[in-house]
Amino acid sequence: MDSQINIDTYTSSVLDCINTYIIDATTIKQIKIFPNQKPWMDGQVRQLLNARDTAFRSGDAQDYRLARAELKRGICGGSVEVLPCSRIAHIERAHKPYTKNLTAHVRRNALRVAEVWMDQYKSHVYMAWNVPLQNSGIDIGDLSERKALRSRLQCRPFSWFLSNIYPELRSYSNIVAYGVLQKWLKNNLRENLCLDQGPDNDNVPIMYLCHGMTPQPLDTDEGGVLKDMQRRIPREGGERVNNIR
Repeated sequence: MDSQINIDTYTSSVLDCINTYIIDATTIKQIKIFPNQKPWMDGQVRQLLNARDTAFRSGDAQDYRLARAELKRGICGGSVEVLPCSRIAHIERAHKPYTKNLTAHVRRNALRVAEVWMDQYKSHVYMAWNVPLQNSGIDIGDLSERKALRSRLQCRPFSWFLSNIYPELRSYSNIVAYGVLQKWLKNNLRENLCLDQGPDNDNVPIMYLCHGMTPQPLDTDEGGVLKDMQRRIPREGGERVNNIR
């Protein structure tokens, strides 16, 4: 970019090329930028933040390294700025010379990020990966060095990141259990039926074949309130829901 070009502000309406997860948070927002400010992390900043977690496994760990580096830069005092007409791309190899099944490695990497950087919001990652909130049985390695790094850098809490960087992200608090409601149904109706949120234009839960996709996962909080993705589930007699799976 020509350093003589004076850019004050612009309306970010063309960010679909960057990341589908942050598009809603950045569209139609005024972002102040200046010429020659790079949207990537230079070597000095990367070295300061110690962006590489050597305990990450598999070649695809670079996705989590980059995502975590941007998260760290946000809560540890830096910023990410988008330049007009810029494009971000990730070119993958045609053949990956490592294990064919990456699921276990990628899940482990995600849980490491959650445990070190996401505070009480780490449950979001556990829920996304369908991992028990307690006693998951997954070995994610030693986190002491990474937590010490966060303390040494005096990074902000993850709640600051949500409030200032991505306030549009739906958050779940005080979750004590989550999953599909099937155990009770298995004993009383049919084994392959689950509680489902039903049609979008209706407000009455229905019984449907278990598939575990978006209409079926539920969660319950410390108050025993059972909820799906959009609303609370009414309970006759006020019976408390202690566990779902």
